[in-house]
Amino acid sequence: MSRYAAGFLTLLVAGLVAAGDPVSAPPLVTIEKAPKELGEVQASGDLLLTTDPRGKEVWLFDQAEQTVSRFNERGVAWGEPVRLTVDGLGSPPRVSRFATDGGSLAFVGGEGIYVFTLDGRSHLHERIFQPGDIIGGKGFTWLVSLTNLPHPVEPGRYLARKRFGDEVPRLILISGSDLEIRDSGLFESEQISGSAGAGRRLRLARAGDRFYAAEYANYRIFELDRRLKVRAEFRDPELTFEEGRPETGSDLEAPGGLAPEAVAEAMGDLGQDVSRPQGSEDQRPKPLSMRVAAEPVIRDVAWESDSQRLLILLDPETEAAHLYRLDALDPLTGVVQRTRIALPEGHGDVSLTQMSAGQGYLWFRGYKGSTPTFRLDKLKLAAGQEVELPEVSRMEDPDPDGGR
Repeated sequence: MSRYAAGFLTLLVAGLVAAGDPVSAPPLVTIEKAPKELGEVQASGDLLLTTDPRGKEVWLFDQAEQTVSRFNERGVAWGEPVRLTVDGLGSPPRVSRFATDGGSLAFVGGEGIYVFTLDGRSHLHERIFQPGDIIGGKGFTWLVSLTNLPHPVEPGRYLARKRFGDEVPRLILISGSDLEIRDSGLFESEQISGSAGAGRRLRLARAGDRFYAAEYANYRIFELDRRLKVRAEFRDPELTFEEGRPETGSDLEAPGGLAPEAVAEAMGDLGQDVSRPQGSEDQRPKPLSMRVAAEPVIRDVAWESDSQRLLILLDPETEAAHLYRLDALDPLTGVVQRTRIALPEGHGDVSLTQMSAGQGYLWFRGYKGSTPTFRLDKLKLAAGQEVELPEVSRMEDPDPDGGR
């Protein structure tokens, strides 16, 4: 049992539709290609997506060119792209997610956390193994999720996590000019497989002083306060695919997932946090071989401030249909408004892996730079199909104002 599970009051909620009754499909809406310059952006490498804290701008990071471009919600570019200056870093960082707090840019990738000024100057770099996602907090504070992979020869240990001791967190709050770890939470509480470690990597969203963390390969979402204490958990046990889907059993190569070179490094000479097993005659550990069978459930999450709901982009029910599901979760009630999303004609083969919320639109795209950015008018989410999640758990807080 996890360290916080004892404090939970678990509520098992029955579905709205009785057994045997016909179940209607959620309403279907079609997203559209972004207008003007934003819709025409293409790149030879990956393109990463985020929005500014006010939701008025859409930002794209071109991995190959190392540039950040800004657009308004009409698709018009704001000035020229800003190129990152990587002096002192040795080589351009290979990153998988990025965010802005309005005053700086933060990136995460296999080599750690990078913070740049808005004009592209390299500001800070903190080396940490396999950060998964990042979002901005208040006062130059960043919430970072960690992908914890079990050590292959030392049970109970995780790769490159020696700095955390016996309790290995899945979330850390970092701040200050030296990116000091200010707080941590969601501690690993059991021995897990490599597939589960990869499948439990988190997508993040922020709502004021509350944070939301959603597991990649399970329908499992945590609500946390600013101290990173879990206050609620939302779950659908039937969508638990961290060890793969029983009917497929196939391995997954997920966009923006684990960086093989970083894993290999953690097992090699530069992985100072990983020691050799006792009695080993090898001068360095053998390269890591780890089967990852986890399959995606949640592609991304975003907070929608107008309706005060967490938006959850789910994997398509069937690969052939390319119909994504979008859940709008009300954290106060646990009720979800579910909508199906279709891609516009001619773009049916695009894989949506990123989502961000603006003032009037939701923004979507895949990692491949050859595919366009899409948008959806937020007003179209009002007519979703109402469902209740099978499991909603809430924690009783003796100090209800302490986390706000």
